[in-house]
Amino acid sequence: IDRRQPKIEQHFLWTVGSKKMEKYEAEMEAEQVARDNTRKERRLIKELRRQMQSMLVDTSTLPKDLWKYFKDADTDGSGRIEWSEYLKVMTALGLSKMTKQNLRTLFNVADNDSSGSIDFNEFLKAVVGNIVSL
Repeated sequence: IDRRQPKIEQHFLWTVGSKKMEKYEAEMEAEQVARDNTRKERRLIKELRRQMQSMLVDTSTLPKDLWKYFKDADTDGSGRIEWSEYLKVMTALGLSKMTKQNLRTLFNVADNDSSGSIDFNEFLKAVVGNIVSL
C-alpha cells in the first residue's frame, strides 16, 4: 500500500471542495437516519405481530375477528379508520400497552397513501402481515 496516497475522504474533499463535501456528508447522514427508521418500523411491526399471535390463537377466524373490531371502530361508516379509531381497535385487541408513539408509527406504515386513514386491507397487510395467509 502506498502510504503517500491520501485517505478517500481527504481525496474526495480535495476533488469537490468543502461545501460539496458537507452536502455529501449530510446526504449520507440522512440516508442512515432513513435506514434506521425503516429498521425501527420493522421491529415494531414484528413485535405487534408477536403480541397479536399470542393473543389471537385461532388464526382460522383472525380476519373475521379483526374485521369485527375494525367495523366497530369505524364510527362514521366510511370503511376507513382514522388515528383515533385505530387506537380503539388497538385497545380492543389489548395492544394499548404499546406506546402511542409506536402505535402511531405502525399507523403511518399502514397509511400507504398518507390520507390520514386506513382501509381494512391496509390494516391487514401492514399490521397483521404474515401471521396467517389471508
